[in-house]
Amino acid sequence: MRKVYKVPILGKWLQVLDFFRAIPARFQDYDQKIDKINETCVSKNKFEIKMNRIEAEIAENDKLGQSIEELEQHFSETIEAYEKKIHLLTQENEKVKEYCRLIEMSRIPQSFEQILGNQEWLCKLNLQLSIHPTIWGDKNRLHISPLAAMQACFFNTNSGNITIGDYTYAGSNVSILAGSHDMYLEGLPRRDAELKQDCDIIIGKGVWLASGSIILGPCKIGDNAVIAAGAVVIPGTEIEDNAVYAGVPAKKKKMVDTSCAIEDKHVVRAIQRENGVLFVDGWSDKKEFMHEDGLQIGHLYIKNNASIYTNQTNLRLLLRKLVDEPVSVSIFGTRGEWNKELNNSNEIWDIVLNCTENDLNELTVLCTKNAIGKLMISVL
Repeated sequence: MRKVYKVPILGKWLQVLDFFRAIPARFQDYDQKIDKINETCVSKNKFEIKMNRIEAEIAENDKLGQSIEELEQHFSETIEAYEKKIHLLTQENEKVKEYCRLIEMSRIPQSFEQILGNQEWLCKLNLQLSIHPTIWGDKNRLHISPLAAMQACFFNTNSGNITIGDYTYAGSNVSILAGSHDMYLEGLPRRDAELKQDCDIIIGKGVWLASGSIILGPCKIGDNAVIAAGAVVIPGTEIEDNAVYAGVPAKKKKMVDTSCAIEDKHVVRAIQRENGVLFVDGWSDKKEFMHEDGLQIGHLYIKNNASIYTNQTNLRLLLRKLVDEPVSVSIFGTRGEWNKELNNSNEIWDIVLNCTENDLNELTVLCTKNAIGKLMISVL
């Protein structure tokens, strides 16, 4: 065919003819190339879409990773908080177990035969009975200071009122009888028609009623007097302050000089006996309570300006708050002033007194009103 093309005129016509004949094939070839180009463009678009999806997934994964880190931190803090709560609940559980154990120890069997046959239960029953006073008559005629300790007494108020001052205390089996009968009657009237008044008994502050003593009204006992064990104070007796009475009937044996001055030799000895800390005024008698370290002995805050004597250079106090709201505590002394806000039920307070060993210090404790009768202080 190439040789034919060299023929003059005919060759040219054949070349033109072949050219036009080849045009459809060339267009087809061009169409195929265009299709390939379109396919390539589509593939490129698909690739870009895929890349965009991948980038979006990567961004989403980054956000998810950040969220996971935040969740891990949140869960870590939450777990730590729950671990603390679990620890506190474990401590409370141990306290409850100990409390239940004490209740179990104090529980009395139902069967009377069981009690009689168990020496341990008899001892517990006797102890419980000995610390609860017996009141015969109108209990509204009995007026005992909250600072007095009269647990093991027998009271009779049928014929008069009984009044007992601050810090007066009684031993076991003490009878305070403001109840009497008319000896000039006989039979049933003598028994049932008892006197209704005129047998009042007034006992002052700081009186010591020793075990087995009997107080018959009407009578009056002055501040800081001592009634000896087994003594019988007969009706009409008036005992002056600081007097010591003994015998049947009770007679004055001597007078004692009492003092609460911190430099008094008897007070100094008392401070030493109490391991260097003496609760003086404004406190209850010693009371036992459970703490995480075991059984503690403390004093209940009863009135403002309570006082403490000490010869210690440092004090470590356990303060137990019996109310939900905060309590403010202030301690004043010649060596300084200390203040504390109590928010927790139990808190430790370390006080440095800035003094030399065996120096005597008088401390005054002043608390907010809600602490009265609701704050226990124990020396550790």
